[in-house]
Amino acid sequence: MKLTKYVAAVVMSVAAMVSMNVGQANAGAIGNVLDTNHVLAQGDYLTTNQGTAAFAILQGDGNFCVYRGTGPSNNLGGVWCSGTSGHSQVFAVMQGDGNFVIYRGTGPGNNQGYLWGTGGRSGASGFYLQLNSSGFGHSNPNLQVVGFPASGWNTCYWSSDGNCNLGG
Repeated sequence: MKLTKYVAAVVMSVAAMVSMNVGQANAGAIGNVLDTNHVLAQGDYLTTNQGTAAFAILQGDGNFCVYRGTGPSNNLGGVWCSGTSGHSQVFAVMQGDGNFVIYRGTGPGNNQGYLWGTGGRSGASGFYLQLNSSGFGHSNPNLQVVGFPASGWNTCYWSSDGNCNLGG
């Protein structure tokens, strides 16, 4: 009987460690695109997949910023920020209406209100936030909200540098 309780306790401890590590493995770099209805937590960041190395991170102070470099441990200087610092608990989501939004709170189940956004769009779908390296008319890495209007061609609806030339 004691051996059964001991084995059960070990199994529960291992299961807790595995689930904790799975959560940690999902934090950090997530690629260069945030798809519709996907959430960005503090500490998560997008990375460029070609050209100039850059990353866009939702920081612990609530600011969402683009930096040159391969990630937080290789920060080579800032390019753009959302101006939302001063908030210790935030999350971001690429909404189905084309609005990339930063909210106060720890996640969708703890949404404490709107903080900043790129603005919604109508008449299009399939929105995503993309981090681009420099090039294609961009002197610096930039973020873009891209969607597909009825015409079917991917279209930029917002850019962190004001330039909606796609690519980079």
